[in-house]
Amino acid sequence: DDAVSGGWSAVKLFVGAFLFAAGGLYIVFAYSILLPFASGDDLPLFRSFDHSICADNPRFVFFENSSQGLAAWASCLLAQRVYQTIDLSFARLLTTIFLAAGAAGLTVALHRLKLSRSVAFALAVAVFPLPGFLAQCLTSLDTPLSLGFVFALAAHGFARKVSVADLRARPLGLKPIFWGILSLAALGVSASFYPVGTMFFLVPTAAMLLFRNLDEWPDTRLELLRDGVLFLATVIAVLLLLPRLHFFAFPLADAGKLGVKALNLWNIYPTKFIATF
Repeated sequence: DDAVSGGWSAVKLFVGAFLFAAGGLYIVFAYSILLPFASGDDLPLFRSFDHSICADNPRFVFFENSSQGLAAWASCLLAQRVYQTIDLSFARLLTTIFLAAGAAGLTVALHRLKLSRSVAFALAVAVFPLPGFLAQCLTSLDTPLSLGFVFALAAHGFARKVSVADLRARPLGLKPIFWGILSLAALGVSASFYPVGTMFFLVPTAAMLLFRNLDEWPDTRLELLRDGVLFLATVIAVLLLLPRLHFFAFPLADAGKLGVKALNLWNIYPTKFIATF
């Protein structure tokens, strides 16, 4: 599981993809990092003289009321560094780094499906410069939301540690339970940053349906079941533990956002399935 095809380890591929993605995304987002400006959602930051008071941060209040606790506190920490528009560049640089980490994680996941390194990287990087992510980069206090994608992909990486052989031999053994708990924990963290970002857990899962051969269906079916159970367990846990977090109440609107982001993949793989997933 630690190795990917072509003799590259997962760690080497992740680091290489991260460096290239960070460089590419920096070029795309450079103007928002280098130029001093604030978006409309950032302006309330400058209404308060004491940024150490989280309750005076409207973004903190919004996230807190939405039960996005980690996003709320991260937003408050960022606000403490902001006193003039140029200070917002630091938050945008962090967003670029987080999105590059997400692109690198997705590259590794796609390469494990026997896509070449270049194609896997191209598909992954094509997602993150899209307008929806650009809006996150321009709105500095949305920086914590980017971590939702990173932790969702990390959760899928943990889930992959439970191999098909493990699922067939001892699905309730120590190894599946250990990695399953880690995966659920990462999904919970993802939801606390950005509930919609948690759905990125299913991107590598859906990719299995697109790129796996039919003769691999018995193994693919078990992996789909594994991922489905983990994701459904997360949804149930979030709904029970965080009743204010409308996990699937607003995704009807947010599904449109994800759809718009995904349509750009048509430029690389012009199929209906790619645009859908």
